[in-house]
Amino acid sequence: MASRRDTSATAGSEAGEARPYLMVDSGGFAGTRFDLTAEEMVIGRNPGTDITVLDEGLSREHAVVLRDPESGICSIEDLQSSNGTKVNGKRVRSAELCHGDEVQLGRTVFRFLEPGLPVVPPSRAPGSDDDDTQAITGPEDPC
Repeated sequence: MASRRDTSATAGSEAGEARPYLMVDSGGFAGTRFDLTAEEMVIGRNPGTDITVLDEGLSREHAVVLRDPESGICSIEDLQSSNGTKVNGKRVRSAELCHGDEVQLGRTVFRFLEPGLPVVPPSRAPGSDDDDTQAITGPEDPC
């Protein structure tokens, strides 16, 4: 089962402000939308996380999505999970998220989407490898 701490009708909107969101592409909760309403949102199996997904492949606190309040840029950081975090098929410790990115946690695949932009079809990065770890930390714009 998937859940959110804030389940009010206004979740994801402050004074009409549209927020980026994660849409579940595959897994038991395909089609479920999670609005990124806070600057830090933890994803995991633990019912106390901001986004709870009951997927045995997820750690209790698997990853955190961070949103910079000034720029609005979002990134994801793996919280030393057992099975890792993948963005577009690449295992990462941290990565900036761009519209349409595929984020895999356990067996659940999310799509990172920005409101108002066209939904992009799922894609896989060629040559992905479970043991390939990368961290995006440079000043270049990965989007």
